[in-house]
Amino acid sequence: MEALQRAGHTVVEADDARAAVVVSASRTPDIVLLTSPDTSADDVVSLARAIPDRSQALRDHEDDVDFAMSVARIGVSYRQLDAHEITVSRSLANLLGFPPGTLHITRDDLLRNIHPDDLERVRGAVGDAVTRGSEFQIEYRWQSEEGWRWLRSNGRVSTSRPGQPARLFTSIADVTERRSLELQLQQVQKMEAIGQLAGGVAHDFNNLLTAIGGYAGLLHEAADQPGQREDLEEILKATRRAAALTRQLLAFSRRQVVEPTLIDLDSLIEEMAAMLRRIIGENIHLTTRLLADAASVRADRGQLEQVVMNLVVNARDAIGTRGNIRLETSVITLGSEAAGFRMATRPGRYVLFSVSDTGHGMGEDTMARLFEPFFTTKPRGQGTGLGLATVYGIVAQTGGSIDVLSELGQGSTFNVYLPLHDRPTPHAQAVDAKAVAGGTETILLAEDEAPVRALARVILQRAGYTVIEAATPAEAEARSLSMPTIDLLLTDVVMPGGTGPELFRRLSARRPTLRVLFMSGYAERDLFDRAAVTHTGAFLPKPFSKDELIARVRETLDK
Repeated sequence: MEALQRAGHTVVEADDARAAVVVSASRTPDIVLLTSPDTSADDVVSLARAIPDRSQALRDHEDDVDFAMSVARIGVSYRQLDAHEITVSRSLANLLGFPPGTLHITRDDLLRNIHPDDLERVRGAVGDAVTRGSEFQIEYRWQSEEGWRWLRSNGRVSTSRPGQPARLFTSIADVTERRSLELQLQQVQKMEAIGQLAGGVAHDFNNLLTAIGGYAGLLHEAADQPGQREDLEEILKATRRAAALTRQLLAFSRRQVVEPTLIDLDSLIEEMAAMLRRIIGENIHLTTRLLADAASVRADRGQLEQVVMNLVVNARDAIGTRGNIRLETSVITLGSEAAGFRMATRPGRYVLFSVSDTGHGMGEDTMARLFEPFFTTKPRGQGTGLGLATVYGIVAQTGGSIDVLSELGQGSTFNVYLPLHDRPTPHAQAVDAKAVAGGTETILLAEDEAPVRALARVILQRAGYTVIEAATPAEAEARSLSMPTIDLLLTDVVMPGGTGPELFRRLSARRPTLRVLFMSGYAERDLFDRAAVTHTGAFLPKPFSKDELIARVRETLDK
């Protein structure tokens, strides 16, 4: 047998014909050596017929298994622990990027492509398993032609048989997509938690701003001494700036009650273009490439303008002194790939709004934190870190998604996907609050914040209305029982012990003609849905001014 092997033959040795068939099927020998003296001619004939059939069947089975593993991006390998060579499956060779037909690689071939930061972890995990004769599982980065991929290796050391060294069996799978989805989920969860905090802060802050701004406005109207009006104007300016900041927090947290309408995005961008050019300056060139046909999206106009403005300003800051910004719109149909976006999106037709710049671009670390609130790469005092966080919240609230493409030194492109709608509708014009008078109707005011409740009562009573106050929904409902007439319920949306929509639903069951005006600095949209109440056209965001409150009350009563 040794002489045959030295001559280059593959030889299988077996005691009988049946054992020879089994062994030969996995080794495809040139020569089968039967050592049993009882072997007959019939056994030899049977052996000659069986070996090719079994060998071919086994090869077909291996091909099927290897194809399945290639589709699943999985491969297997093994090596004897006293050897340097590793035997790999065809699927693993393909997965790792080795030439087709590769069946053997060295440990160095494997280790040299592992990320340097992961190499010691891999060595340690494999070394511990070999020392203990146990199993290991580890994930690490692998350098491929497409860049760094994440692999997961599961290995087990076999118990050595007498006279044979132990072997290490390993399965390797590409888990890059899984890790990407996990990171997206973690990011969404983190953003949601921060959003809840931001919404809660904005709610309390808006109540304070309502009282500060409201009473400052009343004093401003009554001021008659030199310097008083100027001082109060500064207070009102600061209040408005603070209110804008809380609106950004609410937009980011998606807890802002909005009034969406169908908007022609191209028309909105064209209307804003002149203003945008003034903002970015003469040294930065702004170009637009918009759809020839109208592309309508359903959104709050003010929020949509904020998205355009924030992205353009962000692009300007990335450019610095000189460069180009390009605004483009198109209609795109998204399929299953929409589920893998930064914000998972349903398949369908979308308006794609892109903002591209020739700025300095971003690295991976910045990209990972791009939409976190209060994260900014700008110098201290030059940015709040809420611009892109606000964009993120607004886009998510419209049912869309946002994606970013960027490389250091190569500029950036922000792609915003907004659900496409059929046709635009004209935007309602804002009401001139100063042109609206008060009235003599009776108003039930339900507000848990005492300063806000007192301010609203003073403003409405000075405008001629009769006002009945309540601090909770239960108190409001109890007081309504003794009131012969209630023309309007003015209620906060979120209160201890209940909500404004639920209070209105109970009161309107007894008073079908009752009108309602909701007010809030923070509100979940589904509060209205759960209470089966519509709030379109009857919502007053906090903080509000005297004129805004009087105008919206009169508008609601006159509908």
